[in-house]
Amino acid sequence: MKKLWWLCSASLIALLTGCSETPEPTTPTRDATTTDVIAAFTISRQQSGVVESDGKGYVVLVKEDGGTSVIETTIMQHAQLDWNKDKLAFSDTENDYIVGTSTEVIPTDTKTDYQQALSLSDDGTVIGLYNDGYEEDSYVEQLITSSTKGSDFTEVEGYFQVTGFCDGDLYGIAEPLGKYQAEAERQGVEAKEADGYTRLMLNQLTSGTTVEEENVSIQAVNSSGQESTDAPCVDGSLYHLASIYADSGETTPVLRIWDTDSGDMTELELVTADGEPVTGPDQSTFEINGAHRK
Repeated sequence: MKKLWWLCSASLIALLTGCSETPEPTTPTRDATTTDVIAAFTISRQQSGVVESDGKGYVVLVKEDGGTSVIETTIMQHAQLDWNKDKLAFSDTENDYIVGTSTEVIPTDTKTDYQQALSLSDDGTVIGLYNDGYEEDSYVEQLITSSTKGSDFTEVEGYFQVTGFCDGDLYGIAEPLGKYQAEAERQGVEAKEADGYTRLMLNQLTSGTTVEEENVSIQAVNSSGQESTDAPCVDGSLYHLASIYADSGETTPVLRIWDTDSGDMTELELVTADGEPVTGPDQSTFEINGAHRK
């Protein structure tokens, strides 16, 4: 592990401290392979609609000897990567990519440039979720599945800030909007005036590699924010961090656990080994999305 971290750090430092403002591609996309590759990460300017950008992103493959291969893509905010047993997947606004002993470039319908989730299944299917923004009284995300056979594009309703994969199925946690807002009212789960979310829903978005949007549950929660975007799955439950907002302005960090079968949500306050409250997280976060080779 120390060797892997040193190699990745050295490669990243070399890229970020070079003379040019952006890395120069060293490998044509279709020539990229995962041979001797032990890690991968992305470099892409964020907030492309707010700050000036050249519209380019990069995927860096790190080899056992510390060497790197740099692949140029179009820009993708919060770009993610995923490995299956022997291949690596990533996306940009125009294509999905699967890199193994060679690279498959799969054209897709044009995506937005803000990624919420990505997974590469064992059978070689890429599942990606992309933030498309508000639409009238709701929120829309683009769900794209692709493989060497082609790609399928659909839209799902909700801002799924937190996502996770359980047994190959994609789940999202979001504020109920649109038709789900109406469902929350029907169930008597009312929204309250507060600084953060006061009700959240758990939705299953895929069944295997097939799109299957289904609401699992809608839960009332304390005024809160969702601090982590990735929710690992253990034994059918999704785990993620959140912050409870008190009227005093203080925040309490908690761990939320969602059962994907029942939809029940359990909330555990984070404390130190001595049982003391953990200081609330800073609302400014720094996120690294990468993937180490399994």
